[in-house]
Amino acid sequence: EKEVNAITPELTKSIFQSVHGYPDVEITNTQTVFRKRIADLIGRLVKLNVRRTVYNASPTKVLETGMVITIFAITAYGLWFLPDRAGLAALLGMYALAAYRILPSTNRIMLALISIKGYQYTFDIIGEATGFAPEKGEDHEIEFNKHIEIKDLSFKFPDSKESMLSKINLCIQKGESLGLIGESGSGKTTLMNLLLGFWEPTEGGIFIDNTPLSKTTLKSWRDRIGYVQQEVYIIDSSVAENVAFGFKDNEIDQVKLEKALKQASLWDFVQTLPNTIHTQIGERGAKLSGGQRQRIGIARALYAGADVLFFDEATSALDTKTEEEITESIRTLADGKLTIVIIAHRKTTLKYCTRIVKVANGKLHGEVSYNDIS
Repeated sequence: EKEVNAITPELTKSIFQSVHGYPDVEITNTQTVFRKRIADLIGRLVKLNVRRTVYNASPTKVLETGMVITIFAITAYGLWFLPDRAGLAALLGMYALAAYRILPSTNRIMLALISIKGYQYTFDIIGEATGFAPEKGEDHEIEFNKHIEIKDLSFKFPDSKESMLSKINLCIQKGESLGLIGESGSGKTTLMNLLLGFWEPTEGGIFIDNTPLSKTTLKSWRDRIGYVQQEVYIIDSSVAENVAFGFKDNEIDQVKLEKALKQASLWDFVQTLPNTIHTQIGERGAKLSGGQRQRIGIARALYAGADVLFFDEATSALDTKTEEEITESIRTLADGKLTIVIIAHRKTTLKYCTRIVKVANGKLHGEVSYNDIS
């Protein structure tokens, strides 16, 4: 019972993190890590529950079996040694009574086996729904040395008649900082989701150095990209485990961790914490400021080795001073030759972009200068 009580919260926590942190799990390619962890915990829990069921049922079953053996022994003794067979009927009656006693136990055993079989089906369903089964198909490496090219891209949801994006053509050069602006519902986030590989274009495609982004190249592409959302998902764990998302302390590359924290301008702050990188920061980063949470998101992307960083309204919920600090961090990253794509409503977030493109009504409306943005 103690082991079950220890595993159940850990299983719940892992499932919660994988669901609520879905974008980070996808972008950091840690699906296998979470699948293995959850599958291992479920396996241990099933074994413990089976063992507990057996242990709970054993005393009764042993006692009933012992009684049956005793009755059989008495019957055999009577048939062999009794000089008068008059007592045989009584012994047979006792035998019938024993059989009557065995029947309920047999039924309970059968019900237990059926129940176990039923649970197996449930676990199979959960496995299919959460992707425990290994993905089929061969993965191919993708190189990014020149550009990301979007060609004649259109997108609409399966049950929708209207396209969210129509005939998008755009080329993003390696090392470029591209800003995407537009009203809410214009298609900016849809375009970014397609670049991240969350959805597939209805028409046209996305090409990385002339290699199409597809199911077979998606894993390799995600090894090269990072994604920072408006609200960075923070797990109830240490700074280190939040940056190296999906990995436990003993699995983390300390050199990569320190480098990522320094690039995200978090290292000095972390050194002031009671347990530095091992300090617990609370569920959803309760012990951090908004700017610090965003920096955790940036460090997470950098730890994963991203060549391309996507920022989706990453500064919109921050105060002006913190926004300026995060924007300065983004500029530093751009100077380090990272390719950056930013969606922003605030003009100041885009001031270091080398190019700004306007999206409206699902179409590109050309480039705009920073000074022309209202």
